Amino acid sequence: PRRPLKIAGLGLVLLAVTLVIASVAWRIIPVTRQWPFVDSRPSMYWVCHDVAWRAFRSEPLTGVGLECFQDVWATHYEPGRHDVAFVGGAERYIGVPRDPHGTLQGYLAEAGLPAIGVLLALALLVWRHRDVDAPELVAFLIVLLVASLTTDVLTKRSAWALIALLS
Repeated sequence: PRRPLKIAGLGLVLLAVTLVIASVAWRIIPVTRQWPFVDSRPSMYWVCHDVAWRAFRSEPLTGVGLECFQDVWATHYEPGRHDVAFVGGAERYIGVPRDPHGTLQGYLAEAGLPAIGVLLALALLVWRHRDVDAPELVAFLIVLLVASLTTDVLTKRSAWALIALLS
């Protein structure tokens, strides 16, 4: 009797993962009315992610420093490449330092590779204390991991509350 429920849950998780990956590749809620129904133009979120990855690649072992992402924004921002994302009403944000808009990108940019160790230790701690008979927790953790590519989930109180309730 639980098998159809597990299959439906897995299907929902796969759908959510697919939508988030598409969102990471293009922009948050990239729906349009015309084929291919995805607006693939660079977005402000793409710029934030790109600048964060560039900052990480410049200092992969140590990062640029905690809370220093905005300080190095100008170093990794490329006007010729990034300015196009701010056309159409957001011109006032051209070149203005923003947030990395992603847990993984932000921690990698600011703290380097050691940040991944801390995040993995946190994930392992939650995983080891999970309720084995709770497939919804596994689904939630997968979605949380994928969502961490598009938003800083560790600063969202609701994410911590759900982790606590489900673990």
